[in-house]
Amino acid sequence: LLLLNILVARAQQIDHIAKENADCSNPIIITDTIVYSPQSPRGYGNNLEISGNKLGDLLYFEKEHNTVWYKYKVPQSGKLTFDIIPRNTNDDYDFMLYKYKGKDFCKKALSQELKPIRTCISRNDKQIKSWTGLSINDSLKYYVHAGVGASYVQYIQVEKGDVLYLLIDNVYANGSGHTIHFHLKSQNPRELYVGRMIPFRSEE
Repeated sequence: LLLLNILVARAQQIDHIAKENADCSNPIIITDTIVYSPQSPRGYGNNLEISGNKLGDLLYFEKEHNTVWYKYKVPQSGKLTFDIIPRNTNDDYDFMLYKYKGKDFCKKALSQELKPIRTCISRNDKQIKSWTGLSINDSLKYYVHAGVGASYVQYIQVEKGDVLYLLIDNVYANGSGHTIHFHLKSQNPRELYVGRMIPFRSEE
């Protein structure tokens, strides 16, 4: 509780989540590594953007319940993790994370032409206070479906300037708000990772 109070004191505070923030076209812009909202999202916005998916789908919510979109520009390269921390452990937060791919992003994302890069839809685990997010643990999967399962999925490798869209859904109505805490582990210049470009010079 003390840690959470410290995070809230340092956070970018979102006093009001507007109805339109539940639509991809009107995300809340994140300007800090910690975001706090005393209000839980309420409803699915002006448009029901996600629906009709199978309950066990790895990539997508079955449907939106109480959603909010966030947009985050990555400040430095490295391994990105985050925690979504509900104020009330009875709240069950799920999320879908996308990497922005330019023009017509929302149209491509919502038509499922552009897939999320991480998704966690598992049931909230009160033993860890219903936290969820991305973890630095390499053994975790990229996606977790609905029901009992891991509360965290694996971190993502990011480059400075990458833009991410994070869709959060609280399954239950009348929630009590949440905090998002982003963490970036800087990349060692000599460390190898998937996606790193290695210059090659042939010997003549």
